[in-house]
Amino acid sequence: MDATEEALQPQSFKAARIRLIAGGILQLIVGIDCAYQFAYATYGLYYFTYFPATVEHSFLYSPFFKFCQFAFLTPWFLIMALGSLSMRRWARSLTLIAAGAMLILGISILISTGFVRPFFFRLLPHPERMRFDISYPFLRGTIIFVAQKYIAFPVILILLYSDKGLKQICEHFTPRSSWTDRRPLPVLAASFLLCFQLYPLSRIFSSQQELISVGWLERQAVPQATVLVIGLTYIIARGLYQLRTWAWWSAIITTPLFFISFTTRYIQGHYAEIIYHARYYENTPGKMEALNVISDVWLPALLVMLCLMAFLVYIKRYFKDNAASPIADHNPRTKEDTIPPAP
Repeated sequence: MDATEEALQPQSFKAARIRLIAGGILQLIVGIDCAYQFAYATYGLYYFTYFPATVEHSFLYSPFFKFCQFAFLTPWFLIMALGSLSMRRWARSLTLIAAGAMLILGISILISTGFVRPFFFRLLPHPERMRFDISYPFLRGTIIFVAQKYIAFPVILILLYSDKGLKQICEHFTPRSSWTDRRPLPVLAASFLLCFQLYPLSRIFSSQQELISVGWLERQAVPQATVLVIGLTYIIARGLYQLRTWAWWSAIITTPLFFISFTTRYIQGHYAEIIYHARYYENTPGKMEALNVISDVWLPALLVMLCLMAFLVYIKRYFKDNAASPIADHNPRTKEDTIPPAP
């Protein structure tokens, strides 16, 4: 029995292992569910491709978004589950980052869906408010679903993985530090959260229904613009990981620009078209459509943007005026990179 086991034995060592295994099993279950959703989205792509006459034109791209979403989430949760069951350091760090981001998103959606949207709809005239009263039970079900998926699940992961003894367990089973240990966890989280901003931009650049015209930018330039944005985001995220001051300022500037691009996309009528073709609110006045856009799109995006901006301001203390990183990049296989067991 080494020093780590002696420090955590008998209850703490076993409890920490149980928490890590429980987190791995939980993420494995979610990964299997995402794999099922990925298969369903793949079938949806096939259905909408070969039977285009059976659906409205505005829904042709909805399966594509689900396909991309679950194509990312399925391997993510499966890899995090296997890493947790193997007691890997990187699995703990990345799980905490993803759970924190999911919790912020869930709180933003819950605020807009559970509080702002009912408040706005109560201000409508009586005939329009009746539609909201009829759909209110469905709204309550949506609130419960959001609370379970985007709040309860990440809170459970944070409680399981934030234990100090669990960190010592991971260091005990994997003595060599990984790339996630070379930077403070908040800086690593900022690098990952910046990449998640590509999701709203994917809805802009992948749309074929409306012409994107910003000066010289035409529809034919959409693939080039997508590659440009992905490359720019990667450069900034890598700069944040390397603790570059210019990357921090670039993130501060591009985050509001991404929000403006996201909201401008819906100003062009995409959200109203989805409501119309889905036949949720046929012949609905423009006021109700505007309230839907505010409560379901703008407000969550605004809250997420403000949280990310506040988080970037918080991690400013890790960045120095000189471009050199205060934490040296070194090979994790060297002897100096091996962290000794806790005394």
